[in-house]
Amino acid sequence: MKGAKLGWKIWAAYLILTLLPLVVTTVAVVWFLPEEIPAHYGVFGEVDRWGSKYESFIFPLLIIPFSGLMFGTAKAASMEIWQSNGTGRKIVLACGVIGLLIFNAVNGFFLYTSWEMVEDLGEVPDIGLRILFLVLSLLIVALGLWMPIVKRNAWFGVRTKWTMESETVWVKSQKFGGKLFAAAGLVSFISVIFPMSWMMGITCVSVFAAAVGSALYSRREGLREKSEKTNNKL
Repeated sequence: MKGAKLGWKIWAAYLILTLLPLVVTTVAVVWFLPEEIPAHYGVFGEVDRWGSKYESFIFPLLIIPFSGLMFGTAKAASMEIWQSNGTGRKIVLACGVIGLLIFNAVNGFFLYTSWEMVEDLGEVPDIGLRILFLVLSLLIVALGLWMPIVKRNAWFGVRTKWTMESETVWVKSQKFGGKLFAAAGLVSFISVIFPMSWMMGITCVSVFAAAVGSALYSRREGLREKSEKTNNKL
């Protein structure tokens, strides 16, 4: 019963986060936004095109196909042979919720720049982006802590040839990879005190290093297990 309730909570959050950008944008367009808004910014963060406030609907409408794609993937994951208990579906939905949270934040940022008629993104306080990176860092830590308890699946975790062929290698790789991703999340969390470009670079490098390190570890353990099996046959 508890697992079912958790599933319903995820579905509810998923639906709300899918429709919320469209609802908020509708309210903003009808009552708050000027007729003409910044429609596009150049590489230096300055407005290079102005457009109708109704263009604000483009991004919220693009979120809906993404939501539908994740929904279909979740349905497919529920049929995964390794995930008859529904774990695969929950993993995909959780990733979808994370993506939708980020899209909601981005949509809010777009509406803010339209409402304030921001002509240069350099004038926008970066506190919002830093808060977003703080949330992202905590999510990376949470995913890292989750990895060691996830059963073998085709959707989440260290998924390499070696982990998918061996349950033992899977378990070892998830424990090791979980530590790497949790550490990457902590490094990303600390990086918010640095300038914006450094913060983004540190986050990308730390997550990439965690992914590469996890894959290399799984390869080492996979080859070691294969070598041990070969020696036992001799």
